[in-house]
Amino acid sequence: MGEIVAFVGAKGGVGTTLVTVMAAARSQHDGHQSFIVDLTGDVGVVLDTRDDVPGVHDLAAGRITGAELAAVVPPLSGGVRVLPQGRPGGGDYDWDRVWSELRERPGRFWVDADSGAGAAQRLRESEIPTVLVVSNCRAAAAAGRDIAVANQPAAAVVVRNTHRSFSASQAQRMVGVDDAVVIGWDPALNRWADAGILLDRPKCALDALRDIGINTAEAAPSREATLLG
Repeated sequence: MGEIVAFVGAKGGVGTTLVTVMAAARSQHDGHQSFIVDLTGDVGVVLDTRDDVPGVHDLAAGRITGAELAAVVPPLSGGVRVLPQGRPGGGDYDWDRVWSELRERPGRFWVDADSGAGAAQRLRESEIPTVLVVSNCRAAAAAGRDIAVANQPAAAVVVRNTHRSFSASQAQRMVGVDDAVVIGWDPALNRWADAGILLDRPKCALDALRDIGINTAEAAPSREATLLG
């Protein structure tokens, strides 16, 4: 049975896509067949994958089957596979169809699921474990707090920017999620993403993201690391 964990940003620009990619890379490095589910199109940009093929939006709209989707996902560096965004628009979406297909397939599915309360609420209604991504920005932490109160995410990631006066610990307390990872961001990640070699750096898929959102009752709270590991 497939395991699904979705990452939701408190707001745009907090690092949700890169955190999703790193969690999938960590999982693949640990020996789990891992898939990144690209609901936003941002994963395709970061990893430079094809955007002219059917994807998860087509599956949700009933335009393709799960088998047809599986046929367009060759492995990337390290073995991680990306389920592309596909063609959004032009129909009603049945996201439970997508989650049912993924649950029937072996592997771990790490979902880059957009930002905001609406995305979090849809995932909660489908009983998908959610990891909330915020930064040590007061506005992002406040938005994350509202999302956490309404949707009870399984875990949270606080991306720490050293140029902010609002600390990561303040952001973590404001959000109020017990199982939280504080990540010190490194500019090298952006350079690797721009160069298309993010998945070639398994050391940066640090231990702090191992199994996040999976078996969270056994997870240790308040983990902290630098994303370069």
